[in-house]
Amino acid sequence: MTIINSEIILDLYCANLMYEIHKLEEKKKFFEHKYSCRFAQFEQDMVSSGKENFTRWDDYMEWKAYENLLLKYRAEKKDIEIGDYKVS
Repeated sequence: MTIINSEIILDLYCANLMYEIHKLEEKKKFFEHKYSCRFAQFEQDMVSSGKENFTRWDDYMEWKAYENLLLKYRAEKKDIEIGDYKVS
């Protein structure tokens, strides 16, 4: 029988979480470079624009998903750093 220490599992989970955060930050940078603005400005432009541009709307939805996941993963990382987690 193999015994796995819960700290090793936590370390692996944190490493994977950092990988996901990094990957999402790179995708976010791609859109910031493509549109030469931050997400908040792009979102404001999309909402106020009366023109239909499906490519921009697709990018908007994808970028928004990346922003939401980044918020979730960063909050998760913060919880782990302060010890606010439970191993089940």
